[in-house]
Amino acid sequence: MNTDMRELERLGFSLLERGEKKWLAVEANLLKKAPARIFALAKLSASCGIPIHTLTVEAAVGLSPELVKIGGDQLRGCVEDILLCGHSAKAIRRLDELGALSAVLPELTAMKGVPQPEEFHPEGDVFTHTLLCLTMLEKEKGKDFLLMLATLLHDVGKPATISRTDRVRFNRHESVGAVLALKVAKRLALTEEERETLGYLVKAHMRFKNVKDMRKNRLKNFVLDDRFQMLVSLVRADCLASHGDTSDCDFAVKAREEFLLNVPLAPLIRGQDLIELGLAPGPIFSTILREVEEKRKAGKLQTAEDALSFVRKHYTGT
Repeated sequence: MNTDMRELERLGFSLLERGEKKWLAVEANLLKKAPARIFALAKLSASCGIPIHTLTVEAAVGLSPELVKIGGDQLRGCVEDILLCGHSAKAIRRLDELGALSAVLPELTAMKGVPQPEEFHPEGDVFTHTLLCLTMLEKEKGKDFLLMLATLLHDVGKPATISRTDRVRFNRHESVGAVLALKVAKRLALTEEERETLGYLVKAHMRFKNVKDMRKNRLKNFVLDDRFQMLVSLVRADCLASHGDTSDCDFAVKAREEFLLNVPLAPLIRGQDLIELGLAPGPIFSTILREVEEKRKAGKLQTAEDALSFVRKHYTGT
């Protein structure tokens, strides 16, 4: 709490108290000078569990349209602070209360009230589910901004794709969602690599439902993708925030482990490395490289430098 109070004072916020009740407050003029403080206010309120005073809420709502003028880099920083604060779901609800969510991320407010089939989503509408996903993800350590953002946007395509047939459905919502996510990425000034990863995570999150029926080569390519670890973290949170069945994730993770056991490792050193050590090419090269790999398998050599040191000691006399 002491840290929160120091942050409160640094930002020029006030703590109002009446008996046992407390509220966070800030003068309207201060918000007007720097509307981005609305994000800090939402973050602090969520972190310390203190509600925001009604007058401050009214002032923030009135100023929230000004948030669209914030530059992409600054807006990215504001959103990143919210998603990595450790109480992201609460902070996003605070942003919604302050009018900021509809101003900078209207794709999220569009999720509110969008129903989902109860047999798969007993937790409620798309907005409720999305915030619960963030909470589930926060229970694991080492989460980063891009993963949290992808989780926030993974169902962003549902409002535009809802249909009612035998039940509520969202056909191809992941594809529509990927397009919308890229628009958000541009708004937040993400790098080209970050945009590509974000789009992939949103579009690929539904692939797990077919993972047990994938052919071997397709499954191998899927689980050995460099982005798989991020994707499975998102999808596991998605499952835990809805029906609770993570068996498809577990199957994919196990398949990845089995494939990795059979992936040949690149050699620690090659013939060119031996030439650079001053050795003359010949049959001895095969002997040296084979011995290096045997010692690697035995755990005696782990890095290229280990291998080079071994060769210097036993074959070059240096």
